[in-house]
Amino acid sequence: MADTTNIEIIRRLNLMLSLNINPIRDSSTEQEKIQRLDSFGFTPAEIASILGYSSDKVSKQLYVIRNKNKK
Repeated sequence: MADTTNIEIIRRLNLMLSLNINPIRDSSTEQEKIQRLDSFGFTPAEIASILGYSSDKVSKQLYVIRNKNKK
């Protein structure tokens, strides 16, 4: 149990460090913000919480982004 807690703490610290090193600009579009946070490894629920969107909206945008990248 302690190992999984430590792993989660380390994961979150790495995510926060990524955001501090590469901040998201206010001028970025919704898709750019979501894509950026996704590339850092945040889950859709975490992205929704950070940006103040619903999890459903984030999941739909990630679906659109990933399908656009496949083409």
